[in-house]
Amino acid sequence: MAMPSPGCVIFRGGWLSVTRVLSVVVALVLLVAGVSPVGAQTQTDSSQEPGGEFDVTEGLGPESLGPEGLLGPELGTRYTADAVVYPNLGSQLSALAVAVEEGDGVDAASPGVDVGPTLSSDSNSTVGSDPLLLTIQLDGNRDGVVEFLASNGVSPSNQVGDYLEVYVPPDLLGPLAGQTGVSRVREMPEPFKNRGQIASPGVALHDALTWHRNGFTGDGVKVGVIDIATTATARDGFTGLRALLGTELPSSVVGRCYTGVGQPTSNLANCDVAGGDDHGTLVAETLMDMAPGAELYISNPRTWADHHSAVVWMHGQGVKIIVYSVGWSWHGSANGTSPYNPSPLNTAKWAADNGIVWVNSAGNYGRKSWYGAFSDTDSDGYHEWTGTGATADEAQEISLRAGDYMYVALRWDDTWGGSTKDLDLEVRYSATRGGTQTVVGTSADPQSGGASHYPSEGARLTVKQGGSGYYSFYVKKKTSSDAPSWVQVAVITSDVSNIDHYTLSGGIMSPADSSHAGVLAVGASDHRFPDSISSYSSRGPTPDNRTKPDITGVDCAPTTRSQSFCGTSQAAPHLAGLAALVIGRYPSLSAQQVAAYIKTNAEDRGTSGADNTWGHGFALLPSDGLTPVGDGCADALEGSASVQGNWSSTWCRSQARSRSYARYYTFSLDREARVRIDLESKVDAYLYLRRGLDQRSASVIARNDDGGEGRNSRIATTLGAGDYTIEATTYTFFQVGAFTLSVAGVPAQGAEPVVSVAPGAEVTEGGNASFTVSASPVPSQPLSVDVTVSQTGDFGATTGSRAVTVPTSGTATLTVATSDDSADEPDGSVSVTVSSGSGYTVSATQGTASVDVADDDDPVPVVSVAAGVGVTEGGDAL
Repeated sequence: MAMPSPGCVIFRGGWLSVTRVLSVVVALVLLVAGVSPVGAQTQTDSSQEPGGEFDVTEGLGPESLGPEGLLGPELGTRYTADAVVYPNLGSQLSALAVAVEEGDGVDAASPGVDVGPTLSSDSNSTVGSDPLLLTIQLDGNRDGVVEFLASNGVSPSNQVGDYLEVYVPPDLLGPLAGQTGVSRVREMPEPFKNRGQIASPGVALHDALTWHRNGFTGDGVKVGVIDIATTATARDGFTGLRALLGTELPSSVVGRCYTGVGQPTSNLANCDVAGGDDHGTLVAETLMDMAPGAELYISNPRTWADHHSAVVWMHGQGVKIIVYSVGWSWHGSANGTSPYNPSPLNTAKWAADNGIVWVNSAGNYGRKSWYGAFSDTDSDGYHEWTGTGATADEAQEISLRAGDYMYVALRWDDTWGGSTKDLDLEVRYSATRGGTQTVVGTSADPQSGGASHYPSEGARLTVKQGGSGYYSFYVKKKTSSDAPSWVQVAVITSDVSNIDHYTLSGGIMSPADSSHAGVLAVGASDHRFPDSISSYSSRGPTPDNRTKPDITGVDCAPTTRSQSFCGTSQAAPHLAGLAALVIGRYPSLSAQQVAAYIKTNAEDRGTSGADNTWGHGFALLPSDGLTPVGDGCADALEGSASVQGNWSSTWCRSQARSRSYARYYTFSLDREARVRIDLESKVDAYLYLRRGLDQRSASVIARNDDGGEGRNSRIATTLGAGDYTIEATTYTFFQVGAFTLSVAGVPAQGAEPVVSVAPGAEVTEGGNASFTVSASPVPSQPLSVDVTVSQTGDFGATTGSRAVTVPTSGTATLTVATSDDSADEPDGSVSVTVSSGSGYTVSATQGTASVDVADDDDPVPVVSVAAGVGVTEGGDAL
């Protein structure tokens, strides 16, 4: 077979002339950055159909489609040779059908080409080879179309009403297009993936740790993870999952795992093939870190119908939350609804309508999308991405190498069904930047008012050996067509970090762009820099000006199988875990109420109020009504000894060295002592010493980098009586590893903890004075501490004795209310003194603390009178 020339575009199992066809689909993409495949361990598991009866077509009637409903066909139109011959096939399948009819055929793939799926040995087709997995939308005559397929040795893998999923050989495309009732035929989207004792730092960063330690871990809440298999028969998506059962994941996981289209089983092995993709496993592990008491259900459907079937199955199992870290190119108009039946948008809507919280990754297209007004100032029909007239740039140029992949999705402003604004997508190739370009393919579906004409185009390109160079895509308006008010483009690829011209807005894909209140679209913020949005995180608004994403969670956190799981794919399961905790605590809340609870309690970031970068903000769970607890990063020393520790990328951070991990150790002295502290590690160590218990940001009284041997740290100093905190951290940012902390000169810490009190910030009268009561070492059970409250001045504080309970975390907050009056008086203070009591010793240096109280009343005016000069009778006395 002759090799294609540079710039050839691969079509599934072979290649076509570059001037004839560019493979076009609605692209499916996993929203994850840089995940490497890892071999899986296996175990035996019985194979059987999932139990329980349910209707897989539930929710798929026309009434579920939103205001646009199911669209009818356009039949009987045959285009000229320069246009689309089979309009119901779309421009690319039509071109393939014509190529086959004219004898060009589809050759076997040439060396170095990443080909599409081939016909499996158990396929239901007996015609030709390398069939295409197609979606067929019908407008009546379903029995006739099924009979036609059967007469050619083909039977549908899935049937849902007037929707079919079926493998069709290329030489049957033309005859299929001519069958009565065949409204719309497109290729099924193809997956696109870029790709112990580990706890996600998201647990603490999203304030879930306090919920966990108060007993809210999602116990009994059923959560679902839906991912996708790499191909229809790959049996992966959750590779490595079974090796984590009973450790990072529950000991029992229920699955609906597919061996092919329309072929579900309950055998976890059919989700967990060795050497396959593990994206779903990473998602599941992140979710279970957040909600360790939840019950886990998984599925790896490959097609739209199987996806909906999996959701209906999970609903029947009682699943309350589904996390879907997967995105599709746009499935409908700007209002977040879809005319497709089924479609991921309508499936997410059905789930939320039926009480399931749907948590979706927002996408990783922050610098790979463009949204704005259509512009053509030079009237040549081509959209201008930037500039005007002679200086306009009409090309989005991307450098690609052999093996690189790119999918371009285009959507614009028009009616979904009956579209008349006709745009095409054109791809050109040049060997050098700015060199002579050759058109290598177009996507030119008709938009001439037909019932199945939609305002969207898409092009998928895989670069062959010898095809490295510069690929540019253009958006062109047909001469006879009106221009749309806006266009929206997204480039789905992991082979480039950004496109030539991008806008930060407009990158939310489906079903994250759903308008349903029970669907949460989740943006991403790197857990190491949680005050900054990740550059790749998709942002809104949607073209109809809805705010997206809805909320933001952390990503790039470690899992057992990946040191850094980056992308909105990980942010979504962090949020799904929070939803499980909320349902566990408040089981009567609806899906919409759970979503609203999470958004309402988020910490506002960026522009005040909900915005199109952070959504409603960075997700945080409130601690109202919960007992405060520590974060597990601080330990009380028992005296002079050596302790083993470990720096890991969880939530224990240094505040002095904001990008380093840290552990904290506390001790108390009842008299002056000479103390030596050594920190030894293969990592470059760093020591801080502060006064007070669990003090992480107070003034440093000693620090050291390389005072010990090599890069080890040492502090040797004389300390007075009091409480102290050691911070063991690293000189270099983000270092992990083991260390040994050795302390000498510290006497054995008494069984009784030393109790101290520290003041909060100054308040104005009417405010609450806050105090922190601490016990070191931390008590083994809640400790009752007696304190006395007093005040200087009269600010309405309730004075006298009271008891404070210090939990096993070692700290408690005491609040003393003041009242606001109208009397002008000097500023004063509220004081708390720790009284002697049973089971503890009062700190010699921090037994009393005071909070200043400022008066906010104006002084009472002083009225006086003074006599004027004398007057003659008849005059005015002043």
